[in-house]
Amino acid sequence: VRAHAPPAEVSEPAGHAAIAQVVGAFLGVQFGTTGAAELEAALTATADLVAPLIAAFKLEGNHRFHMPCNSDFPTNPTCNYPKYPNKSLLPYGPPEPLPPADCTCGSEWVMQSAQRMLAGLDVSPVASRQPTLVTADAFHSVSDVDPFHLPHIFHPFPGTACNDSSPCALNSTTVTEPVYDIRDTLDLGLYPISANEFRTKLKSRQAMWEQAGAKHIDYDQTD
Repeated sequence: VRAHAPPAEVSEPAGHAAIAQVVGAFLGVQFGTTGAAELEAALTATADLVAPLIAAFKLEGNHRFHMPCNSDFPTNPTCNYPKYPNKSLLPYGPPEPLPPADCTCGSEWVMQSAQRMLAGLDVSPVASRQPTLVTADAFHSVSDVDPFHLPHIFHPFPGTACNDSSPCALNSTTVTEPVYDIRDTLDLGLYPISANEFRTKLKSRQAMWEQAGAKHIDYDQTD
């Protein structure tokens, strides 16, 4: 571990002094004497340092922060993830135990960025109508067949499309399988703790444009 550790930003004596200062402040707080201000300053500095990392992990939907939900057996009422196609090769039952009520619905990055980038509604032939897209994501293995999980556009209703007479609001679902490095369980500090990749089922640009009301979309040009 030491051989792979990043180089220190301060000298060893300076590091020891900084640690001693925080430990002293902590002990002072425990004994009810002094140190509260020093400890609060240290906590604030640490929070500022790790805030971007925590934000990135939450955007990913990292499983170390909250257990991922199972949209087949919903326990978090905020997910609002409709099943599609809601079919299975074999009978299946709920996991034991069920995820908690504060489980992570899916990846915010997929919902807020990935599907929107692929859809490209802002560069579509109907961009002037300012179509909007709301996506719900769920964590599942993309090879799962008990049941199947596929992306879907629920609004406009399949077989219909937006038109000139009303605002265009698309509502879709996606499916994401985060892939983590199994060596991270060794806790050596050598391997990534974020997902190495997202295997995600998204709706194609062609499908998005067609349901947004665009006509005669060339698959070879869009996807």
